[in-house]
Amino acid sequence: MPVELLSVDDLVKVAQKALECRVKRVTRDGKAKIKVRTKRYLYTYKVDPSQLNDVLSKLNCKKVVDVDQEIAEAKKRRAEERRKAKEEKAKAQQAAATQEAQPAAAGGTQEAQASQGQQVQAQPAEEKKEGSPQQ
Repeated sequence: MPVELLSVDDLVKVAQKALECRVKRVTRDGKAKIKVRTKRYLYTYKVDPSQLNDVLSKLNCKKVVDVDQEIAEAKKRRAEERRKAKEEKAKAQQAAATQEAQPAAAGGTQEAQASQGQQVQAQPAEEKKEGSPQQ
């Protein structure tokens, strides 16, 4: 369970030992929340959003993380990934449509080439069979 701090002085003392300070700008109740992680406990402090910058300037925390900014960056990354996936899917569908649109004769030549390739592969095998009885 996190420990809630009620004074700025206590927060400043704890923040000196902190590994990380996280800032959540606006919560459901209209307050900003500062979370201070130490080796043993998680401390929280609620403050009015208008006073948040003053309190943050008093803190001497090694690492300050803005949670809202991280969330916004993650949303941008996911949106970019979805956009790229959608473009790749559209390209794949377009390529499939162009292959279907090719004339049937082109498909027949591919089949003929494939059957010729099978015949070419079959010939060396027959030659090997013929060569073994001679020895």
